[in-house]
Amino acid sequence: MLPDLAVKGLLSLIRVGLFIFMSVLIFCYAKEYIDYRLRKQLYPKRQDFQASLNRFMQWMKPQYKLSDLAFILKREVENCLPVEEVTLAKVESERQTVSLIDNKVIHVSDDHSWPKPDHIGSLRSNTFGFSVLLSQNKNECVALIGKWKKPRRQLNIDEKIWFETLINYAQIIIENLYRAEELVGLLSQSEERRDTLPQTVQRALFRMSERERKQLSNDLHDTTVQDQLALAREIDAEKTRWSDLSVIGLLNRIRERILNNVDTLRQVIHELRPEFIHQMGLGESLKELLHQVKQRASFSLHAYIDQDLRVYDSDLELNLYRVVQELMNNAMKHSQANQVTLIVSQKSDHYLLLYDDDGIGLKKNPISPSFGTMGLSGLIGRVESTGGTITMDTINEDHFKKGLHIEIIWPIRQS
Repeated sequence: MLPDLAVKGLLSLIRVGLFIFMSVLIFCYAKEYIDYRLRKQLYPKRQDFQASLNRFMQWMKPQYKLSDLAFILKREVENCLPVEEVTLAKVESERQTVSLIDNKVIHVSDDHSWPKPDHIGSLRSNTFGFSVLLSQNKNECVALIGKWKKPRRQLNIDEKIWFETLINYAQIIIENLYRAEELVGLLSQSEERRDTLPQTVQRALFRMSERERKQLSNDLHDTTVQDQLALAREIDAEKTRWSDLSVIGLLNRIRERILNNVDTLRQVIHELRPEFIHQMGLGESLKELLHQVKQRASFSLHAYIDQDLRVYDSDLELNLYRVVQELMNNAMKHSQANQVTLIVSQKSDHYLLLYDDDGIGLKKNPISPSFGTMGLSGLIGRVESTGGTITMDTINEDHFKKGLHIEIIWPIRQS
């Protein structure tokens, strides 16, 4: 009898244990599911932090200057934390820094203002504000500083985690910016030994130049063009206040000149950033470029672009477009030619570009390859950086115009 009672008691205990275990398991699963489904409502600030980090990295992709990083950091930190007057600054002395945003001198002390930046990556704070040292080398230090919004004087756990992550991202970006500057400096000193540089390094140089072109085009579009259009709108508003026809006519002429400048700037932006290559394809992009040249050039252009032209190397595709662009610019500005012929074709094992004009040709001095991206010297560098070979022939005797012949061959690499 007793053994039966013991077995029944043990079975009851097991049932109770299983019931408790299953109840806890179901509760945890239900909580996790509800938290996941309602995460935006339960943790809205955490979602904002994640979106902020993603936005920060997206904004920094096309940037390559500390001043750009300063503006983006200021916007994100002030948006997500209880702080104000945030700036990225260069530390010039123990008690003085200079803002990278507006070049203002900021006095730093432990007693009366921002705390003095200490170890790299560590957050220093006092009742006034905070500071974080992001970079330190022999020449300068870079720190992020800011002022608390009253009554807050510290960060909560979620804010600290987000801020530490942002600081880590910023440190990596600053380190890469400095390394890129050092690399450019070393390469510029190696101009005379250019032929000894690996092709991958040469490609990297032209990628950097394209990045700078893209940044310049963005700056022109976002600042200069928009300012010009704002002036045109102000003139439109000003015209309504005048009844004098002579004044209205003057304002109309000024407005037309402004809009002409805008068209010129847009054309420059278009040439600086030919992103349409990846949308239209190289062949159609070249045809569009040559169509614009025919409208502006004083010479007669005879061009042939292979209909089957397909370039799968993005670096070669862009550089081939740039080569044609530079040849056309050189022809319009310097060749004094009456007839220009251009052929771009694709063979079984190579791409071929032929250029001929009947202009003044080249000077007797040979053209040296250059790290620059402009002119015929930059053109040679572009060709060689993508594995191509270039031949230039010219005859310039006395006052006779014999012209220029260029042949460029790029081998097709099998993938």
